[in-house]
Amino acid sequence: MITISDCEAFCDADPGWVRELARREQLGMVQAYAQAHEMMTGAAAPVVPTRPLPSGDGQPGFRRAA
Repeated sequence: MITISDCEAFCDADPGWVRELARREQLGMVQAYAQAHEMMTGAAAPVVPTRPLPSGDGQPGFRRAA
């Protein structure tokens, strides 16, 4: 389990700003630290798959989002 102490150790965000973010967005403190970290670093950008899936994979009639 991730604690607030863990978040404070690994996130450089100002704790007062994180508290305000938690209040404004109605988040728990751990979630607010995660959101602050994402906003500061862009760390939550989607990961690109290492290899694309073959076009024939999936169920019939299933369409992938663009």
